[in-house]
Amino acid sequence: MADLRIDGVETDGAILYSIYSENHAAQFRFKIDAKVTNGYFHEPVAGEDIKFQISKERLRDFQEQMVVDSLLIRYADGTYSYNKFHIPFDLKADDFPYERLEVVDWNGVDLGQESMGKSNKRDTVQYRSFELLEAEHDMVFNDDGAGEAADLVGLKDVSEDEIRLTLIHCKYASEGKVSGLIANLYEVCGQAQKSIVVKHEGLPKLATSLRKRHEKWAKQGASRLLKGDLKKLSYFVDKSRKAKLSFCVVIVQPSVSGATYSPAMAKLLANTELFLKRTTEADFRFIGS
Repeated sequence: MADLRIDGVETDGAILYSIYSENHAAQFRFKIDAKVTNGYFHEPVAGEDIKFQISKERLRDFQEQMVVDSLLIRYADGTYSYNKFHIPFDLKADDFPYERLEVVDWNGVDLGQESMGKSNKRDTVQYRSFELLEAEHDMVFNDDGAGEAADLVGLKDVSEDEIRLTLIHCKYASEGKVSGLIANLYEVCGQAQKSIVVKHEGLPKLATSLRKRHEKWAKQGASRLLKGDLKKLSYFVDKSRKAKLSFCVVIVQPSVSGATYSPAMAKLLANTELFLKRTTEADFRFIGS
């Protein structure tokens, strides 16, 4: 599976992004510019040529695909763009209250190390996130990697007629320390907003992906199952066909603390929460330092 990552924004407003999988990657430079043909461009910067599988016999060139099915780019202020069109969509979100920042202990964790990997490395942001949230779930899955639904996927049997799906998005702290850099939030908030796709596609499709990704690791002697087993996953899939699937999104970013919490961070988190609430009725939590 492939995924997309924002790598940075240049001084002229161009956006650097990468499309990558476990073994392949390519970087592009996107800019809206009235001086060029079509008013925008996706300039290859590095990596391999990318083509899209349209059918068994047909491949589509990357540039052609961007015309047919363009990238949708969401911005911190709640607006978005596709191709040359910038849509001034104002979510009118209030600030995310300081009182809702969940403060936890990060002692023993290297804040610059995000992923626990196949060895379940304990001094990482992801593993501490698992420790913090394990008791709230009946099943927890390590879905970290290209094509992930989230770094951690949690399932909870709430009642006879309700299941809760929780997607937990973790991010390391830049330079491995608590700071006021809002850049620490941009990517993880974008990942959280992408969560709506997982909710709308439903638990059966998510479970199929989780199984395949677990089986691939199992062949290498590792497991993505942190709590529960595949039998439990099948139980949740069967129950989801009749039960309500409630939804929660959690962001974990230890670089944010009460001392570093800024108005820009409060607005970004508020926009993220309101977008998730309006599109999926999701609950939203933020865990910092």
